[in-house]
Amino acid sequence: MNTVAPCLLLAALLVLPAARAADAPAAGEVLVLTQSDSGRRLALPVGAIVRFELESNPSTGADWQRRDDFGAVLRSVPCEGIRRRPLVVAGEPAPPVGASVDVVYCFQAAAPGKAYLYLAYGRVWDADAPAWQSLSLEVDVAPAP
Repeated sequence: MNTVAPCLLLAALLVLPAARAADAPAAGEVLVLTQSDSGRRLALPVGAIVRFELESNPSTGADWQRRDDFGAVLRSVPCEGIRRRPLVVAGEPAPPVGASVDVVYCFQAAAPGKAYLYLAYGRVWDADAPAWQSLSLEVDVAPAP
């Protein structure tokens, strides 16, 4: 009987979780994500921070809104807020009205458990309308080592 295949499978199963853990930030570190990261599953230790940098255009009346309830597993924490693109430089003209901006949101892994983070982009006053864009993540929070 060939024992090489089961040994290779066992080795792969032991290496894959370690490779995923290497991508996760340590407690207190920041993981920066964009909308292209939608659909990912994250494994975070308690204390790690996830920072989203998302494109927005407030002149359309649209904004990113959280549409989930992740309880005590994740909590919203302050971060830098809005960054204009292109950046406003002293002595130079401001970007045109209606220009896109990057909106920044931060969440901290607060307690062990599972959370589903869903952010929807659309007009704030029309919550029943389908989102123009969305971002979703599954988050597994483990106790900090």
